[in-house]
Amino acid sequence: MSGDRHAILLSTATLAVTLCWAGGSRASAENFRGYAQVQYQSQDQRGGRGSDIEWWLKTVHLDYGTKIRNDYDITVQGEWNDLTYVDRPDRQINPRGAIRLAHRDFGATAAYRPLRVTDEQGVTTRQRETTVSAYLRRPRLPQMNGTFIRRRQFEVGLTPATTSTRPGSIVLQARLQGVPP
Repeated sequence: MSGDRHAILLSTATLAVTLCWAGGSRASAENFRGYAQVQYQSQDQRGGRGSDIEWWLKTVHLDYGTKIRNDYDITVQGEWNDLTYVDRPDRQINPRGAIRLAHRDFGATAAYRPLRVTDEQGVTTRQRETTVSAYLRRPRLPQMNGTFIRRRQFEVGLTPATTSTRPGSIVLQARLQGVPP
């Protein structure tokens, strides 16, 4: 396993276990959900006259959710997808981790997704994406929503690395009292 895979799986597992004991909450098996799946597919490319394309998709998905003092909802998700083609160098590895904190008046979500794709020529590209979103909502005050996205594409051969940071949109909404949304 590469360092990215280890880091995401270990971080998600550590955070989920930490949240089990946070705020004195009792962790139960009902708080954990998940699945693992393996798929095999074969696609006839040329009506039986050429080689088929065959691939395996392996997925592991884990969720953990809890409440702290009945005021805060916390959800942690981790997912690992690995798409491998038979007898070809093509491959896609797409892990993803996310955490969400929600309260009546505020909340935030953070997600991280490193992506590694190898094409039919054996050239591998890597990208990392971090997304953070938050909201603040108080009675009789305008509501605020904001998003931040950072995407990093690593260098491949003569193509230089690029980083794009987008503060996203920050939205301020105000509603008049007694006027339906």
